[in-house]
Amino acid sequence: MELKTNERLESTGYRCLLEGVEQYGILMFRFIEDYRHILSKKNTLLQQAVLYGRNDLLSLVKNNRSVIGYLREHEKELTDFNFASEVVWDMIHSLQMDVSNLELYLENIKKLEELAIDKISVGKFPLMDTYECGIYRNSQGEIISITKCYTDAIIQTVGSEYTVSKTRNHSYSKFSCYINNREDAQTFSLDVTNTEDHHQYSEIFIRDFGFDGSKLPTKEDLESYEIPKFLVKK
Repeated sequence: MELKTNERLESTGYRCLLEGVEQYGILMFRFIEDYRHILSKKNTLLQQAVLYGRNDLLSLVKNNRSVIGYLREHEKELTDFNFASEVVWDMIHSLQMDVSNLELYLENIKKLEELAIDKISVGKFPLMDTYECGIYRNSQGEIISITKCYTDAIIQTVGSEYTVSKTRNHSYSKFSCYINNREDAQTFSLDVTNTEDHHQYSEIFIRDFGFDGSKLPTKEDLESYEIPKFLVKK
């Protein structure tokens, strides 16, 4: 059974934005810069209009007509997308420095969209970290809800499943990772929760948009209510 996911995915917004970069190049870079500039002085917009007869919002639209036309064509996908976020700005700045990364970024984002990944966060990984798999079972011992983590980090230790609550049939299975940042040993960690009512919620934490997409789990892996194989001790 295919699980229900959020209708508007952050990964879809990034895909539309990157396809816009692919189509409009420097014009999309300029739009993001103008957008952030307007947002940074939003408290003075009314004063400028009243005292000086200047409307920077109209100037934004006038100066970026082609890009805004493209964005309006994708209004449904971009309704909740935050063009002014630091993650968007860092990605755009990275592409300004080296646009040759665009193909890899777009390929990775399309993979996340195919996996129905909702939230995307970017940052540095610690040298050591511990991840958990949370498991809920029914009275017959069947898993009815599960929270799983997938990563491309080097798994150092895997713990035994331990019971948190016998009355709620709730347990955890942990694993620890070693990250050699000098060799970029970890590029993502992906959390997914499959609920009892067949909804799926997911979030990925990435080093940057050039993460190793070849090591992402499959859609079947994510939709499964089974404990990931690497956590099952033989």
